[in-house]
Amino acid sequence: MFTTRCLLAALVLTGSFMVYSNTTFAQPQLRICAIRYNQQTQVRDFVHYNPFTDQITRSEAMPFNSFVFGTSTLSSQSGVYYIQSLNSADQGITRIDADNGTVLGFTPMPSLDFPKEAEFDYQTGELYGIKATQTGTDSGGFFPVYLVEFVRFDPVTSQTTIIDTIREFDNIVVNTSTYNSLTREFIVVGINSAEVERQARIYWIDAVTGRINHRSNPLDVRVGELQFDNNNNRLLGIAATDNFTCFLAEYDSSGIATPISAYRFSGYIVSNTAFDQESSLYVGRFLEQNSNATRTVVINTLTGDVVSNIPSEDATTVINEWEINNERFASLKFGTSSVTEDSEYRLPITVTPHPATGNSVTFQTEKAIVSVDVYNSNGIQMYSGQSSVLPTNDLPSGVYNAVIHLEDGTTTRLPVVVIR
Repeated sequence: MFTTRCLLAALVLTGSFMVYSNTTFAQPQLRICAIRYNQQTQVRDFVHYNPFTDQITRSEAMPFNSFVFGTSTLSSQSGVYYIQSLNSADQGITRIDADNGTVLGFTPMPSLDFPKEAEFDYQTGELYGIKATQTGTDSGGFFPVYLVEFVRFDPVTSQTTIIDTIREFDNIVVNTSTYNSLTREFIVVGINSAEVERQARIYWIDAVTGRINHRSNPLDVRVGELQFDNNNNRLLGIAATDNFTCFLAEYDSSGIATPISAYRFSGYIVSNTAFDQESSLYVGRFLEQNSNATRTVVINTLTGDVVSNIPSEDATTVINEWEINNERFASLKFGTSSVTEDSEYRLPITVTPHPATGNSVTFQTEKAIVSVDVYNSNGIQMYSGQSSVLPTNDLPSGVYNAVIHLEDGTTTRLPVVVIR
């Protein structure tokens, strides 16, 4: 049964949206699963990180002393967080329950065999990635040359199935892959070292055949931290220009980056970004343009609004390998079996209009609504009233937690997005 794994569950659409909830629904929040390293104690633990408050809400010690950078992924059907880990005795894949941090098991595996940029298919639950084996260097002797294979991978047994060899590129850019579960395409930024200019392109790879369906034109910007929005069929990522300016962008099939937010920053922390499929919220740690101060920023990718922007200045800890558990999204969108709708998501609640851009929104459900309480992301109560209509004219832009009290004495919660 799906209980507390739900993240911020706002389908941010023009008009109205429907959510499924009941009395046991946990307070919605954008929860990041990650690995934290304390530089003072040299302890590594699995954490739940709240980007709205910059707080750790759960911490579980891990049985490894190191991990391979850029090798985490999270199953959208089982809610398991996987990471390539190492200690003095062995190396392999550690499996962690993303909900409670329990270590579920360890599969020995040499790091060279672990696929790079591994991505789960939300429909099938299969894990795909790029397996790269260095075969030499380029003609100038400066850059390594790899044999690149597209593979399907079982992280429990470590069984790797080679689907096809990629001949068109021999290098991939770290943390620039994602997966389109609508078309079953693995998307990655690749570079062919044989080209004089070593130009990067975005490649769309058929997950069934391993063949390249499409490639973009040479990119005019440096691309990082790709995320595919499976709810709105969009390819998102960070674009960096030559003048130390970065912005969140949507990429088309030609590789052209169109800004989706007015927010600009000078850099970002690699592996410190994540995307919530249900709410279309992109979260990351960015460097401010003027001060280079580290900020944790949440951006609504449908509106371009910055929902939250707070400092992240704890110099003693490093939080890497951010992942969001999109298990609920996969179940509701693609009908996977890991999350059922016979418990806390049974009762439909319609919110109109959503996002809220006017003076009010209206909640509708099968049971009569007695009262509504609204809290901001910091848990501060912003409104309380005995009506199914929520006045929003006094609420600043942001994501709020609406607590709805029903006539039978039960309570349900859901997020509401307000845009000014």
